[in-house]
Amino acid sequence: MKNFTLVASCTLLLALGSQDAFAASRFGRVRRMDAKARTEHTAQVKTDAVRRAQEASKVWLSQTQKYYGWDGNAWDLEDTYNLVYEGTRLASETVTDSEGFVNRLTYTYDGQTTTELSQMSEDGENFENNMKEETTVDAIVPSFVVAKYQWNWMDNQWNQNGNNYTQKVTRNADGNVTAVERAVLFQGVFDPIYRLKVTYGDDGKASAITEETLNYDGNEYYWEPGTTYSDIVWHETNGQIVTIDGLPASGNYIKTANVDNGDGDVDQLSFEYADDGSYTGTIKGGNGVDSYESTMLYTPTDDNGSYTLKTTTTYSEGGSVMSVSSTEKYVYDSYGLIILEESSFNDGSYDYVDSRIAGKVVYDETNGYPLSWEVSVLDWDTEEMVNDARIEYSDYFQASTSGIGSVVSGNPEAPAEYFNLNGVRVNSSALAPGLYIKRQGGKAEKVFVK
Repeated sequence: MKNFTLVASCTLLLALGSQDAFAASRFGRVRRMDAKARTEHTAQVKTDAVRRAQEASKVWLSQTQKYYGWDGNAWDLEDTYNLVYEGTRLASETVTDSEGFVNRLTYTYDGQTTTELSQMSEDGENFENNMKEETTVDAIVPSFVVAKYQWNWMDNQWNQNGNNYTQKVTRNADGNVTAVERAVLFQGVFDPIYRLKVTYGDDGKASAITEETLNYDGNEYYWEPGTTYSDIVWHETNGQIVTIDGLPASGNYIKTANVDNGDGDVDQLSFEYADDGSYTGTIKGGNGVDSYESTMLYTPTDDNGSYTLKTTTTYSEGGSVMSVSSTEKYVYDSYGLIILEESSFNDGSYDYVDSRIAGKVVYDETNGYPLSWEVSVLDWDTEEMVNDARIEYSDYFQASTSGIGSVVSGNPEAPAEYFNLNGVRVNSSALAPGLYIKRQGGKAEKVFVK
């Protein structure tokens, strides 16, 4: 029995809860105190919540946020954030730490590209360049980053180092994604390190998805096959498959498939979806004598992105049978702030809580926006909840979403955009006959213009 097979399968199913790119939420700004306290899924849920709030005709935005850490006896002010907006879009922020050191960040947006410039100051008046980052996303799947470049300021010039990568997306004549190639910067050259290949059947839907990773055997580099999905039957698909980790999600929901994690053993994967957004996923593997079956029930619990995920796995090995289960609970408020994140486990003998994060929010009585948010975490040694972080929000103003940056990608009522099969945006009022990809809100679909 291979434990990593189960882990990989669990990760795949959990991906249903996260449908967009990892991004930080201004209302949900909390530092990574430990591995339990921050996950990419949590950050995305909070981002989605902020987007929903911005879809209203008006939105309240905080211009000052103070971050406190717990020193064991009292809350200790560590950072103060002063935020400047253009419409609902964050244009700049100035971060001052407890010692008076200042980091000023400015953000510029040009279509699908975002540039962040960081400048540092010791006195709050004289600033020097520190770091610059540029991010470009796919025109059709805006949650997918196709290029990220970083520069550090050294010796009075910009030096490109750090996390630099590109992800080239290839589409066929039908507008479906056929390949993604990831390359990282090494010694001034972007070298490919990962490939995703998508094969389509006669029905125009993906029939197989394969990963390849560049590896080295001590003598030469070679492409090593990774996870492969084959014999795929779709519940729903739009052909915009840019990652295997996000399946099923974002318009691509698998009904059944075979999964090979690269070890030659093939598991059977199946899903059943309900109209309320819940699903049941099952993966089976093994040879009958040594085998396992894992079933996961995902249930959304409100409109804020809250959900529960219960997993039950039964192992059969050498004639012995054992069942284990785990339950994950995630509760957020309408601003995406954590109210509860808890993971519990049952090994057949007893239950225990693996991790817990609890948040307490104080809201403005008149307008309902958060004034403070305190976070406590479970201490594994004492098995008690201990204070961890606190954020205070102030200087609110009511911004109209009809201004700059008001179009929200997750809004189904947002204006429709049209792209040719190369991912180039075209004028929707003067479309020549042919096949295009229409994107509206978070949904992409192919349309034929006569």
